[in-house]
Amino acid sequence: MDIEKRVDGLGFEVTREVSTEVLYGKRLLTLKRRTRKAIGREATLFEIVDCFCSADGEFAPATIRNYAAALSFAISYVEGKGRITVEVAQACRRRLADRPMPRPKNAEKRTSAKKAKSVPTQVLRLVCSKLRRRGRKDDRLLVRLLVQNVTFGLRPCEYHGAKVEEFYLVVPCAKATNGRSLGETRELGLAGLPAEQVQNLKTLIAEIEGAAKGDVAALIDRLGGRLRRACKSLQVPVFSLYTTRHQAIANKKSTSSDEQVAAFAGHVSIYTAQKHYAPKGKAWKVDNTAKPSPQMVLRVRDRKVADAGYRPRF
Repeated sequence: MDIEKRVDGLGFEVTREVSTEVLYGKRLLTLKRRTRKAIGREATLFEIVDCFCSADGEFAPATIRNYAAALSFAISYVEGKGRITVEVAQACRRRLADRPMPRPKNAEKRTSAKKAKSVPTQVLRLVCSKLRRRGRKDDRLLVRLLVQNVTFGLRPCEYHGAKVEEFYLVVPCAKATNGRSLGETRELGLAGLPAEQVQNLKTLIAEIEGAAKGDVAALIDRLGGRLRRACKSLQVPVFSLYTTRHQAIANKKSTSSDEQVAAFAGHVSIYTAQKHYAPKGKAWKVDNTAKPSPQMVLRVRDRKVADAGYRPRF
């Protein structure tokens, strides 16, 4: 179901062509669900704002900024469409000005922060072996995804829409807004890879396209659930689909420059992979990751020159 229909309860519409507005719509949906759970019914826009601003100690500073931006956009949008009065819009803005207190830095880590950022080779082999024995269609797809992603390090959703060309895998960058990525796409080299692996990559992309049926997020959730259950049944540390991206980036760090690591990950800044992804110490003994194209590395270097003397805030 698309975003336009899902937020229609507030008359808030988002066009998929404007990626920032899509993000605002997703954040508004999250806040709507949170408020509905708190009050037991569908919420008005003011109630959503009030619920957000009352959540002291719940969100990190960056999350507060993101949610506040989405709410500010929503207020202006529905006011401009005449769906709320000027008085209600002013009340929403006054309430939004009193933002919640951020989550303390010494607070216990949330579940997402506890997720595994590396997976030992023996654990990955054990899990893949179990999935192959089960042999269901989703299990076979999951094995392909796990194995390929240690080479390519994609966000799992990025296989949807990826294209295998003569020399490169062309990947749609999932986080291309606000100047965070190399562009709409990035290129990862196929030279030197066995022909069988390239064919398996093509098969993986085609199978994800077919299995997603237009909803890749639901497919990734389903595969992630199967992976968790397989880990638990084997009594090995639970890791996620995204862990293979962390592992691939750690492997790349062991053999490559900061610029090459960033280009491989799809980041325009070298600092993102340094700060938020698995460290080089988690790398496997052998690095079989794909090489980003020279053009991708050059974009990172250009940004590094432009940012000389300036370290971004996270």
